[in-house]
Amino acid sequence: AVLTDLYDGELAYLDAQLGELLAELRQRHLLDATIVVITSDHGEHLGEHALFEHRFSLYEPVLHVPLLMRYPKALPAATRVAEPVSLADVFPTLLELAGLEASTLQTALPGYSLVGSGLAVPTDRPILAEYDAPRDLLVRFRQKPQPIDERYFTRSLKSLRQGPWKFIWASDGAHELYNLHQ
Repeated sequence: AVLTDLYDGELAYLDAQLGELLAELRQRHLLDATIVVITSDHGEHLGEHALFEHRFSLYEPVLHVPLLMRYPKALPAATRVAEPVSLADVFPTLLELAGLEASTLQTALPGYSLVGSGLAVPTDRPILAEYDAPRDLLVRFRQKPQPIDERYFTRSLKSLRQGPWKFIWASDGAHELYNLHQ
């Protein structure tokens, strides 16, 4: 509970800082001409799966992050995309919002633009994630007085989410399959 409260405090602080930034943009009459994107590179475990922080997993608490975008010229207010999107969608979306023509680079990108018709993200598209074994951390954790489960430091993970299904492949053979809609 203490860690959750501390994490909530960090989020409240970040929210206040974002509020100040947006207020400054509004005061300078720049907000409606500014593309605002708020996201994160990872979430945090707060005890789920007996894990803490953002290491050692590809579970939803680490991968399910916010993605908020504001640009009144092209993104209707209060629009919500119900299907899972990917951080890979941010760059193609920004390219389209900037009015850049489709290029070889843009057409080779794995993501989708979330502008206009892009709001209809395919429901069955695969979303991938991976996690490399943090072998360099093992030395640090071995020096601590409490015993550790070393398998977390020596296994790599890859996940594939498609529709309601999520498969996590683990280099140690402890694979997992989940139906996220249940």
